[in-house]
Amino acid sequence: MKGIYTIIVPSLDRTGPVNVACDLGREAANRGWRVRLLSLSKGSARDDTGFAEEVRPFRLSDLWTLRGVVHTHCLRPDLLGGILALNRNCTLVTTVHNFFLLDVGFGYPRPLVWLAWHLWRRTLPKYDHVVCISNAMRRYYRRILPSQSFALAYNFRAELPMVDDMPGMVSEWIDSQRTQHRHLLVYVGGLSRRKNLAAAINFLRRRPDCALLICGDGPQRSLLERQVCAIDLGERIFFTGQIRNPRQAILNGDMLVLPSFAEGFPLVVLEAASLGVPSLLSNIAVHRELCKLGFGVTFDHRLGSDFPAKVDKILREFPVPDQTLQELWQREYSLSAGFSRYETLFMSSSPVSPQ
Repeated sequence: MKGIYTIIVPSLDRTGPVNVACDLGREAANRGWRVRLLSLSKGSARDDTGFAEEVRPFRLSDLWTLRGVVHTHCLRPDLLGGILALNRNCTLVTTVHNFFLLDVGFGYPRPLVWLAWHLWRRTLPKYDHVVCISNAMRRYYRRILPSQSFALAYNFRAELPMVDDMPGMVSEWIDSQRTQHRHLLVYVGGLSRRKNLAAAINFLRRRPDCALLICGDGPQRSLLERQVCAIDLGERIFFTGQIRNPRQAILNGDMLVLPSFAEGFPLVVLEAASLGVPSLLSNIAVHRELCKLGFGVTFDHRLGSDFPAKVDKILREFPVPDQTLQELWQREYSLSAGFSRYETLFMSSSPVSPQ
């Protein structure tokens, strides 16, 4: 038994940071760690937490009774970690999942963002390890927080379960697009302003030989559906709503498309790579880094002037399923490879033994 590993998340939902946290816990349990999964909100939307010895809401007494490695994810748990730093029996680790001022600014009023930022930045020095999930992110934080040390551990993702929960009507629509010899672009994620789906829908007009499958839900869905009708693309664009496991949707695609204004290190790109599907990504820092690593190509997500050419580039250079992509995922971004980077950090600190 290696030690106690406690994960603290805002809630047991299926957002990206919580998916990472659960993947970490699952692999830690496989390697002999005693895993506890604590949340700041009651209830759970997950049925895959059996790897943990204990799954429960955080209790006030945890502030002085927790032992071993304590790993927080997201703002509220990170702020809690600032108090946990008084507990000398813990090794404190946090994973930074986004570009704070850029990403959080899309969803909250500016005064609230700045208040949260100033509280959070004063909490980080109390941690033993602050982990960034990309080089682009580490450069960003080193520039705005030059006195803080940051470790690097790329995001990773377990392969999606081999379950087909795609509705029959989606399969029929895909078949109809293939019958008309169209290439299929797949989007998986939330439908919010930050994701920039409106631009991708407009760009599709420049490629009549392409169709777009949009898997997800969110506050912009009705607006996007009206946009599709207004520009008469209803035949070539399909909204599936929320799909719990997008494996079959991604497998049916020629490429994943992610036109976001801001991302941390999108797990869906790793999920697609595990299936041999390349990604067409917006031209932002973390996506440029992903493309240098071999996951796909970037395009101009604001004007879309190179969108048709970049679609051609993907089709030409990444035969689906692309074995090189799958090997890259297996070697560097699978569950085992990803957790190993964290375990090196855990074992470099003390205490990590059960008390």
